[in-house]
Amino acid sequence: MSDQRPLGLRPQPPATNRVTSIREFHARMSMEPGGLKGVNQAEVGRQIEARNAAQNRTGGDDDANDAGDAVMHDATEEANEPDTSIDIIKSREEIIRLSIDATRSARTLLDATSLLLSKENPVSATTTLSPETHQRAGLGTLGLTKLAAPTVIAQERKPRNKMTIIGRRLRDMRHVARKALSASRRLRREIRAETKYWSQVQTVTDAGFRTAHLPEHQTIGVRFGFNSDKPSFADKDIAPLRRAEKGSAELVLGTYGGGSQRVQVTILEHGSVVGKSTLQQPMPEESPLRDVKEASETIFNQELWHEMNKEARLMLGRKVRLEKSAITYPISSTETISISLVSPGGADTPESEPPRPKDDLADGLNIALALQLTSAHRFREEDEGENEMHNAMGMAKAGDDDDLEYLILEPIVSYFEHEQILEQCIRQFSALLRPLSAAGLDCFVKISEKSLKQTLPPAKNCAVATTVVLLRHPEVHFDLQIAPHCRLRIMFTSSATDGTHFAVACESTSPSQPNPLIKRCPPYPKGYDEVSKLFEYLYTAVPRALAGYSEFVVQELILSVLQSGENARGWTWAFDNKGLSPYNHSDFGVYFEFSRDPATGGRVVEVRGDFNDENGQRISRTWTWPAAPGQDDDDQTASFEDVVRHVLASCPHVAEDLDEGD
Repeated sequence: MSDQRPLGLRPQPPATNRVTSIREFHARMSMEPGGLKGVNQAEVGRQIEARNAAQNRTGGDDDANDAGDAVMHDATEEANEPDTSIDIIKSREEIIRLSIDATRSARTLLDATSLLLSKENPVSATTTLSPETHQRAGLGTLGLTKLAAPTVIAQERKPRNKMTIIGRRLRDMRHVARKALSASRRLRREIRAETKYWSQVQTVTDAGFRTAHLPEHQTIGVRFGFNSDKPSFADKDIAPLRRAEKGSAELVLGTYGGGSQRVQVTILEHGSVVGKSTLQQPMPEESPLRDVKEASETIFNQELWHEMNKEARLMLGRKVRLEKSAITYPISSTETISISLVSPGGADTPESEPPRPKDDLADGLNIALALQLTSAHRFREEDEGENEMHNAMGMAKAGDDDDLEYLILEPIVSYFEHEQILEQCIRQFSALLRPLSAAGLDCFVKISEKSLKQTLPPAKNCAVATTVVLLRHPEVHFDLQIAPHCRLRIMFTSSATDGTHFAVACESTSPSQPNPLIKRCPPYPKGYDEVSKLFEYLYTAVPRALAGYSEFVVQELILSVLQSGENARGWTWAFDNKGLSPYNHSDFGVYFEFSRDPATGGRVVEVRGDFNDENGQRISRTWTWPAAPGQDDDDQTASFEDVVRHVLASCPHVAEDLDEGD
């Protein structure tokens, strides 16, 4: 055999660069007419002669080549190349030689393999074993045998290796035991942490807060807001209760967590603090329930502050003012309410402060504001129930929930306006009765208020009842007596929706003595909606009431004259119903005014009499109560009734019956 590998079928690359491999040569020859089998010396000679003849006809044109040429090279190289027929013959011989070598190598390998298998399976090996090898070597002469036996050193190392294996196994078992103990301790810690976490979650649930799984299924979320929150606050009242490292549940507020905040009411008098509502301090213990309650209180007060700011912008015409960080409203000429949102425990909210005289009022207002928002939540929840019913019936109620206005400040302002009007009425009634009392008249005013149970409808809860009390104030009755037989009942009502209303009714003390104001100065049937209009009527009615009272005095004089057997005088009312004069003697009589004193600014009762003096001369004289400066001492001590009797008795004698006409 040659020096090549026994099984190598690929020949050595030829020295020329015309053919790179047998495969390439075989492919080229297969493309020729007749293929490789058609290659012989005669055919190759004819092709060579044909090519030479073609070259001679073209004058040696290098670019013209025969279409059947098997070798593709330039004309210049082919001219210098030797005869190709010799190379083809050598290549064929080389292929045949390599094929023979490969066949021999494969046959030798097959005989060796078959002889090796003949010891174990002679029947199968006989089918592939060549007859020469079977005759020369025989079956079963070649096999695999273990030649290397254990040595003494290997036998000595065997116990040591066994102990080494046992040691390694023990080491692995100790490692596994340590891992198991570590996992057990970690599991116990996890059990304690999970138990603590879920117990705190259960505490939050038992306190009334709703809990549920968040999109992160391993995290529990808690809703610390209210079902009836507006959409702008509904997105802020849910936060996750995440488990801390030691198992405690921590409320994660995220971007909304800004600390505790409370609405505080302050009462200012001449700019000084005279009352401040108490701030609820945070719970001392560290627990998730404390955090949830703090978050609930904070979002409630934030919503309350937000709604009050929205409402205050619509109440600027009712003296409500928005300042930098507070809402103010004057409840009197000296006192002002200031409402602000503060943080408990901050620099501006010390933990302990001395008590102030108006702290109770501030606490009451703070509670009333919170009840107002709670009541608004309840009303909104009822509206949502009605909307669901409307949707089910196909009667959806249009409107955005955020556009719904809560009445928080309106009832408070309405309540103080009611109190201010009531105080104003009391002051003006006192100013009205002061000169009448100075004149010695039997005058008074009685104030009565209906019970809340009589005026208010039954309420379902405290929040609704408080709202109704603030929105619908109890009716107040003023029983005013200007003079005997002249009595008025004034019914004062006010509400946040209907405003202020005064209804005036004339009452008679007895059927035989009717109230003269019914005929001479009746009140407006529809009532009055302002205090100024009410007292404008009262100031107008006072002189008519005095004239009516004087009419009863005239009747007494007429009765006494008739009893003495003399002729009685006839009297008639003045054209403006402010006085009385003798019949057919209008230049005599008594006249009344209830005017304002320019010096003091108060009201005075003025009586002017035109009568005859002791000498029969007509004189005109005026009496005022309270007494004017420079008035005689006798005039200051004289009563209204004495003056009227004196003037009426001094008027001309007219024997006519009393005329009750105009």
